[in-house]
Amino acid sequence: MYTITIDCGTSFLKAALVEYETGKIIKKITKRTSEIETKNRLPRIQGAAYAVKEILREFQCFGDKFYVGISTEMHGFVLTDMEGNLLCDYVSWKDEWALEKSERGSYLEEIASLVDMKDIESTGMPLKAGIASTNLYVVLDKNSGLKGRKARFYTLGDYLIYSLTSIIPAVHPTNAAASGLYDLGRKKWNQRLIEQLGYQSIQFPSVEEDEIVEAQINGCRYCFCEAIGDQQAALLGSGMKENVLSFNLGTGSQVSILDGNLIFDKTFQTRPFFNNMYLNTIPHVPCGRALNVYINFFRELLKAYNGMEVEDEKLWKIVMELAATSDDTELIIDMSFFPNSVNKNTNGKIANILETNFTVGNLMRSVFEQMAENYYVTAKRLLKEKHKVDKVIFSGGVANKNLLLREKIIERFPKCEVEVSDQETFRGLWMYVKEVNDLSLIHI
Repeated sequence: MYTITIDCGTSFLKAALVEYETGKIIKKITKRTSEIETKNRLPRIQGAAYAVKEILREFQCFGDKFYVGISTEMHGFVLTDMEGNLLCDYVSWKDEWALEKSERGSYLEEIASLVDMKDIESTGMPLKAGIASTNLYVVLDKNSGLKGRKARFYTLGDYLIYSLTSIIPAVHPTNAAASGLYDLGRKKWNQRLIEQLGYQSIQFPSVEEDEIVEAQINGCRYCFCEAIGDQQAALLGSGMKENVLSFNLGTGSQVSILDGNLIFDKTFQTRPFFNNMYLNTIPHVPCGRALNVYINFFRELLKAYNGMEVEDEKLWKIVMELAATSDDTELIIDMSFFPNSVNKNTNGKIANILETNFTVGNLMRSVFEQMAENYYVTAKRLLKEKHKVDKVIFSGGVANKNLLLREKIIERFPKCEVEVSDQETFRGLWMYVKEVNDLSLIHI
């Protein structure tokens, strides 16, 4: 028996075939969804659905029954009509449309005037651009034909399951909460907030835990567990426990700690985890997305010089070698290329450039120094007196590949045990699927 684990982002889908009993990874597949969209002339969400179908097909030679665990980037959504036809393409967390101007100021200001901040607090999420609660408002405002029209709301993973099975699945609390419309204390959609924002005509899915949707596809039987948030999947697989400080570093990044109590605090976000635990987390600390600003600059320079297209892995290897052999410099870096949790800046900078210190190695070493300081500052903001931290766990692709950055962060937590997790999202999905299936067997 095998489990198929699929981690879905906007640009890539990464999948692994895992032995059900042992968690051993047998085979991995990566799909670049943008290539599929272009080749087949598909909307973004249909490109992702097409990629998932390809993944299932490529694993079919291993058996005729599979459990499937899906994790997805959070905060995004899809709307369909009541028959399942798309009313809008997938809206991602990167689509920060609420920052745009409306006839009544910015959309974010407009939304803030409509809602009760106590209802916002109950979600554990701040009122901000890039989440479903605010992006949905912009979608409805710009598409007058959708206002008042009956529609179904799906998070990314839920729509993928629907597209494969034609069954409308429940949404897991980790993804419901990421919408900014879920009441963490009552464990259900915040109907007051939904009404304040004018979403009464939209049908939101039931919120459940441990649901399994079964379907026959191309002669194989698939048992789909509810899609879960990618952050929670990664931290579950990394071995996240109480008294552990987590640095999950990928395209986006978060600093997190677990708490058995539901706590709302303006200095961090509160998100559901597993086994009645909650994540106190600070997201949007500049990481992979910000690093790509520098990497893309180097890539363009190389291409302009000799027309050479350098693969990401090779370019990163060159940059990391130069950074590792350079001296610490006095360059001052600000990676605030977009709204972030470190400061209120939305423009990055490089300062204190001297005639002799502006090299690629010095620049990147200074970048990693600044990133480490950002993580230290946000961790201090997150930790309260009652939190005793005795271990630091690194997870995510950036952390796994970047020894220098890890060393810079560890310097600031010298008394903590350190662990670097690998393949944590696949492991977390396998653990989640096995627990859900074991529970379903117990209830039979």
